[in-house]
Amino acid sequence: MHRRLTREEPFACCYFDLDNFKAYNDYYGFEKGDECLRWVAELLIDACEKLGQEEDFVGHIGGDDFIYITRPEHFEPIVQHMCQTFDSQVEKLYNEVDRKQGYIEVTNRREEMQRFPLMSVSIGVATNERRVLSSPLQVAEIASELKRAAKQRNVVGSQYIIDRRTS
Repeated sequence: MHRRLTREEPFACCYFDLDNFKAYNDYYGFEKGDECLRWVAELLIDACEKLGQEEDFVGHIGGDDFIYITRPEHFEPIVQHMCQTFDSQVEKLYNEVDRKQGYIEVTNRREEMQRFPLMSVSIGVATNERRVLSSPLQVAEIASELKRAAKQRNVVGSQYIIDRRTS
């Protein structure tokens, strides 16, 4: 990211976050949670190998957060592919009962039973296509803000939001 900013190269930074991963991890356990994270990493790497460019970057930020950096004209097929592939295959991570009902029941932080839908992916995309971005921190803040906005949309399934602001 720093190199692209220094060279004033056009880029898109895609911040991936798994929705309801904590509930999944609590319910199924850390081993299944780790399998899920490996699976998501493999999906993203596979998508980049099939649809991406040689200079693209894929990273695991930590927890259930991933990052993908490419040129602005290349990111949309990757994020669309990730949303579609994730949504079409995520059920395989759940047992038959949970798949059929479409949710898991987990005790939340207030010690109350709560229903959590099957996992999905929310993606925020920050780009310097329409405005100047000056630091990796600024890029991360924008991508994170957009990822949170995608999570709050109350839409079933995976989705992404692209920063189209000019200032």
